[in-house]
Amino acid sequence: MAGTLSFLSLSLHLTTFETVTSLAKPRLEGREAGKIIYGPTMRLFVASFFSETMLDWLMKSDLTLSELFPAKTPHLTRPENLHLTYQFLGEVPDSKVGKISQVVESTLRNAESFVFHPGMVGVFPNKFRPRVLWIGLEPASNFQVFAAKIRRALEHEVTSDTKHFLPHVTLARFNEDHAALSNVDPTNITLPLFDVLDKDCTIDSVALCKSELTPKGPIYSELSRFDLK
Repeated sequence: MAGTLSFLSLSLHLTTFETVTSLAKPRLEGREAGKIIYGPTMRLFVASFFSETMLDWLMKSDLTLSELFPAKTPHLTRPENLHLTYQFLGEVPDSKVGKISQVVESTLRNAESFVFHPGMVGVFPNKFRPRVLWIGLEPASNFQVFAAKIRRALEHEVTSDTKHFLPHVTLARFNEDHAALSNVDPTNITLPLFDVLDKDCTIDSVALCKSELTPKGPIYSELSRFDLK
């Protein structure tokens, strides 16, 4: 009997210890590149959003998309969500957001606005199983300079984004993963630009943004905007 009481006492003690330990442990909120993050986090990225000219292009592209993808139904990006990402930061602790904003602002303090124009249209991952339709932006070198500056400045604040930077805007996504494209050379991953834009656009600001994933799609919010000269 005494042995049974001792066993029960030990079990209760361990249970109480585990409960206290679990209560004392910080709340797990996210993961980033294999690292566990405790505490509140935000899903962040640094990007530029676009003017009405780019939005007009998207609105006029419905018919052309239907012709290029007869077996697939594209889900167009909502106009307010059209953007070019310079760096995806992932899940970032709330406590670091202010510092990240300061770093980006300092990096772009003397940066100048620049003119760009639409480039070629392409798909990810390939033309046989297209999931994402995008349009490239030219001259790519201007965007690459911005992205390199931002990534270097933030390399000590967040996990480095090692993906190759391709300046592009996601125009549409496809739920299906079957059906090849029609009338397209499968060895070439670009498509000719739809001839609907007749003037250049300007990148005049960069923003630190938050992304909230919802069943109806992502919601983007600007936390800080940095105007270019």
